Amino acid sequence: MWSVTWNSFMIGKPATCYLYDTVDGRGLRNHGSVPSIHSWVSDGTRILTAAKYIGAIQVRCNSLYTKGTAARGRPSRDTRCTTCREFESLGHVLQTCAKTWSMRNDRHDTLVKETVKVLERKVSGHGRTSNPNLGWGQKT
Repeated sequence: MWSVTWNSFMIGKPATCYLYDTVDGRGLRNHGSVPSIHSWVSDGTRILTAAKYIGAIQVRCNSLYTKGTAARGRPSRDTRCTTCREFESLGHVLQTCAKTWSMRNDRHDTLVKETVKVLERKVSGHGRTSNPNLGWGQKT
């Protein structure tokens, strides 16, 4: 008879697949395909203040308070977002909730402006690298 010897990879694989199917792990499915994206964890204090680094680690670990996480094991607790009545998870608050829409757009606009500054310095005088109003959907 054959016996199966389990290694740590074989034991961890079902747990990983289970995690990817949960609300908390859905966004982690492809994280292994870009290993450099995790480098800030070991050297993040070079680019972040201590308080922001701690906050970023809390987001990474999904340890910030949301109604969804607070209701674990408490079926009678309300898990719905007060703004849009969707299940309140960290992913919802950071990516889809109307309450954080303006903050997400402000962050996006700031990143675009900073990227434009860097690109304009690199091309130095070769013309504008952005057009703030592309006129999408406008008739000419």
